[in-house]
Amino acid sequence: MQISALGRYIIKRLLLLIPVLLGVSLLSFSLIKLAPGSAVTYMLGDQASEAMVRALERQLNLDQPFFTQYFSWLANALQGEFGMSFVTQIPITELIAQRLAVTLELSVIAIVITLLIAIPLGVAAATKQNRLPDHTVRFIAVAGVSIPDFWSGIILIFLLGVQFQWVAPGGYTPISEGLLPHLRSVILPACILAFINLALITRMLRASMLDVLSQNFIQAGRSFGIAERELVWRDALKNAFIPTLTVIGLTIGIMLSGAVMLETVFSLPGLGKLLVDAVFQRDIPVLQAVLTLIGCFYVLVNLFIDVGYSMLDPRIRF
Repeated sequence: MQISALGRYIIKRLLLLIPVLLGVSLLSFSLIKLAPGSAVTYMLGDQASEAMVRALERQLNLDQPFFTQYFSWLANALQGEFGMSFVTQIPITELIAQRLAVTLELSVIAIVITLLIAIPLGVAAATKQNRLPDHTVRFIAVAGVSIPDFWSGIILIFLLGVQFQWVAPGGYTPISEGLLPHLRSVILPACILAFINLALITRMLRASMLDVLSQNFIQAGRSFGIAERELVWRDALKNAFIPTLTVIGLTIGIMLSGAVMLETVFSLPGLGKLLVDAVFQRDIPVLQAVLTLIGCFYVLVNLFIDVGYSMLDPRIRF
């Protein structure tokens, strides 16, 4: 059975992912081990005796050499077993399963809002260069990049959640308690997360559109009488979207890092909140599992983005 060029490329990239993912897991494991503080001390308290500390370290296998701990953890992780949380004594896979849906929902809503707004804004800014629509879009883009998400989150909580009571000021309502209350609890953090990424994608799409609109095939299309709207939305946008895909891949990483802050500000029970709680509690197994999961997700998203290039431009060969 003959494999296509795209199929061979995907297989090659999947094989290359193995050392990358191993590097991600080793890096996250190393950084946590090098961080100051002790999980055992946090669990037992400052008044614990040296003998109690050593006994708990032996029980948790924290007295083993570094690479012994790492390879033992890696062998279990490859089987989907990340161990137990030091603090809650709940299996980490169960904790992640409980929190993952919230973070994914927040990110998906944010990226949908981002693309629905960023694409028309980027096209409008490029087709109306140096006019009022272009200046307005650039102002929005600069504001989105400049304003910290936690600051805008606090301000919007006060205005929309406390003063006008249009959305929930914090907390999370499961969808089982009603669709509208559920949406009121997630729409505001999703919009803030979208605003950050909206700025990056809009600026990139505007720059790409300006470059494509100046190329010869667009000028030729105009000379043949093809409608400007068709040239812009069918031909120019398709070509301009290829470099924009790279930025979209990067924004997913920004969304995951932004979710850490926003889930804390809005008290959402997602992976970000789980990660922050694990940091303060020195819950090492949870930290290792969540950081590795985020790294794997980020690497896989970039693989999908690379494959998407060939779908937009058949000239791209692998």
